Amino acid sequence: MISQKATFFGLSGTGKAAIFSVAGALKEKVRSTYHDLRALEEQEAALEAAVQTAQDALRVVEAQYKVGLVGRDKVRAAEAALAEAQANLYSLKGQHAALLAAWRYRTGHPVIGLTRS
Repeated sequence: MISQKATFFGLSGTGKAAIFSVAGALKEKVRSTYHDLRALEEQEAALEAAVQTAQDALRVVEAQYKVGLVGRDKVRAAEAALAEAQANLYSLKGQHAALLAAWRYRTGHPVIGLTRS
């Protein structure tokens, strides 16, 4: 005969509730991590465009410098802008890699040796 308190893996109703609560929290964490990954990928595309724009601007300023239209300070400013854009992109790529590893871990996929295509 089944007892009044049905068990789930040997747990009473309170234990079941705790398991379902943790499972729900994990499901929500996976969902939010996935959406965060997508947002970072959109930001990455924007930062890649910013790096390309900074590279183009540097080429223009260097050409202007060679013909004497601008001073060396303009070239240095363009170099600094490019370095900043690249640093922002690399930082975002690091954030993306860490978040992707967390998402893969939470979804039961291998974390080591992953590459993004």
